Amino acid sequence: MKPSLSLAARDAIVAACLSRPEWECAFRCTWDTAHQMVISATLVARGNAAAVPFLVTQYGRGDIALHTHPLGASLEPSPADLECAQTAARMGVGFGVVAPTGDDMHLILTPDALAPRITPAMRADAPRLRHWRLWRFLLSYLPP
Repeated sequence: MKPSLSLAARDAIVAACLSRPEWECAFRCTWDTAHQMVISATLVARGNAAAVPFLVTQYGRGDIALHTHPLGASLEPSPADLECAQTAARMGVGFGVVAPTGDDMHLILTPDALAPRITPAMRADAPRLRHWRLWRFLLSYLPP
C-alpha cells in the first residue's frame, strides 16, 4: 500500500503553502500505521526557496516531519534531506518530502519502520543468545 495524505492533512499543507508555493515549509504530521496515511499536518516552520529549518524540538516519537520543496521542483531528497532523515530516525520520527499542492509525497522513512520488531521466538531465544554472546566475548580474549 502506497503511503498517502488524508484530506485534512492535504488541506493543511495546501493552505500553508498557498501564499508562497516557491518557499519550503515544514510540518509536524501524525501517522496512521494501519492505513499507511498521514492524518494531520501542522505547520512548524517556513524557510526560503532553498531550505527550511528542521526544528527537532517540535517533533515527538511517532510523528512524521514532512517538508515541501518549491512548486515544480523534484521530490527527490537532497543530501541535506537525508542528513535530517538520519537525525529524525534517531528520534523515532519519520521523514519525507511533499509537494506544496499536496498531490504527491515521498516518504524517506515512516515511524513504523523505526519500531523494534520483537517476535515471541526472539523473546524465547533471548536467554540462550545472551549466554552465547557472553561465551563469544570471553573466547575472544583467550590466546590462540
